[in-house]
Amino acid sequence: MSNSQVFLMAAGGTGGHIFPALAFAENLLEKNKNVEIHFVGTARGLESKIIPKFQYPLHLIHIGRLNNNVSILERMKTLILLPWAFFQSLLLVKKLKPVAVIGVGGHASGPVLLAAALLGRPSYIWEPNAFPGMANRYLAPFVKKAFVVFKEAGEHLKTKKVEICGYPLRRIFSNKALKKNYDGPLKLFVFGGSQGSRAINNVLIELYKDIDFLNENLEVVHQTGKLDFKKVQVVYEQLPENLRRKIKIFEFIDDMPHFYKWADIALCRSGMGTVAELSAMSVPAIFIPLPTAADNHQVKNADSLVERDAAVLILQKNFNLKLLKEHLHKWILDKSTLKNMSKNMFDFHQSEATSKIVTSILKDIDVDTELSMS
Repeated sequence: MSNSQVFLMAAGGTGGHIFPALAFAENLLEKNKNVEIHFVGTARGLESKIIPKFQYPLHLIHIGRLNNNVSILERMKTLILLPWAFFQSLLLVKKLKPVAVIGVGGHASGPVLLAAALLGRPSYIWEPNAFPGMANRYLAPFVKKAFVVFKEAGEHLKTKKVEICGYPLRRIFSNKALKKNYDGPLKLFVFGGSQGSRAINNVLIELYKDIDFLNENLEVVHQTGKLDFKKVQVVYEQLPENLRRKIKIFEFIDDMPHFYKWADIALCRSGMGTVAELSAMSVPAIFIPLPTAADNHQVKNADSLVERDAAVLILQKNFNLKLLKEHLHKWILDKSTLKNMSKNMFDFHQSEATSKIVTSILKDIDVDTELSMS
């Protein structure tokens, strides 16, 4: 295969960066089966576990985090590694000669996009938040175009062109039938993003100790994340066998759509990726926004769904077992309100965002957008 049709995805760190990039890759192959897609990330990010499962080549560079919410020591280490990461990125871009580089966020995105720009390779960024991340703000002047979910994001990006789009999702996130079965137990799906949420996990640990409440008409699937899995597991294993059959805990879940289809209600953070997936699968939610999210964007995301009567918002400082039980008990007794919340959640969904972004890039670089017949 000719290197002239290589696309390079710079994405990593968390699922919020990786899965949109996978959506781009999937759509690219749908539109032209003659393209070759490569990913670049770091060994410490989730990409090293997730990308190989999709059988895309993954190239690793050595770089850390520069965010304000990491230690000064880690930021200093990252600054020391930057020249080496940039050199690795230059070698990779020169070797692959991609027709386009798409930066979707994560540790590796910055050096790769800068290397692509300096080598004259068309580069693009995608930004999901109203206030762009640091890497995208710095890199915006070097890319051909930025794709944003919120109009406000474009005001912070000094780039030539900005296109407003929805949130890119893989085709597997589609609820073709909005007819959920609301009979039987209340099905609660708990997760805190790919890394998990300690605040949510701690309240669930308290819930697992409340045997009387667990004996009500309730089933739980709980993704804990790596850091808290063993702590939650200790409490879970002390439950009676009949309750362990009703509650399932996982460190990480690969097949999120399966459990979205299963769930009546989700308990989770309100990052834009989570909101987009829930809306595509018509799952209402109890949102516990991450209080340290940049520009308070998770609260804003949650507010937009609360206004549509599709979700409940509880600030992390107010989140406790008593409040959680009050909400769950209401739905255990009567799940009829969840049907309306589910419909309202689905109405928020913006379809075809992935295709819109990919088509724009392909037209920009003059690559055939027709399906290959070969």
